[in-house]
Amino acid sequence: MRLKHIDIMQNKLQHIFYTITAITLILILSLYSSCDNVLVWDTSACDNCVDEKPDVGMIELHFTINEKFTEVPFIVFAGEYESTDTVHTGKAITKTILIPLSTNKEFSFAAYYHNEEKTRIVIDQGKIKTYHINCGDEYDSYKCWSTPVPVIDLTFKD
Repeated sequence: MRLKHIDIMQNKLQHIFYTITAITLILILSLYSSCDNVLVWDTSACDNCVDEKPDVGMIELHFTINEKFTEVPFIVFAGEYESTDTVHTGKAITKTILIPLSTNKEFSFAAYYHNEEKTRIVIDQGKIKTYHINCGDEYDSYKCWSTPVPVIDLTFKD
């Protein structure tokens, strides 16, 4: 009888332990899942952070530039590909370029690879996200805004 009682108590304690662990994990994840509030473990994010939330950030575009494609026209659309809202056009003559765009908005990117026979279009989507981060150490911490540079792959793959 005592062994059965001990087994029941162990099962209840184990259930309580797992419940508390699950609730704790959910609370921790919900605290740091917001895009605007991030705890920074990598201090390199703090090197370029600013006090005010940025409205504009940089985005890096990658292209295929070679003897076959010496320049690649591209278009940046607000929202979906081929929307009527064109926000940037240009010609890439290097494999990598940086362009400024509004933060926290979705963009579509189209690169047009022309040759004698046809034009091929490479499409990608992306967004420049801002993060409100904690920097410093346990004695002197501060909050600031970080805007990592996203990479958009518009390279041509045969």
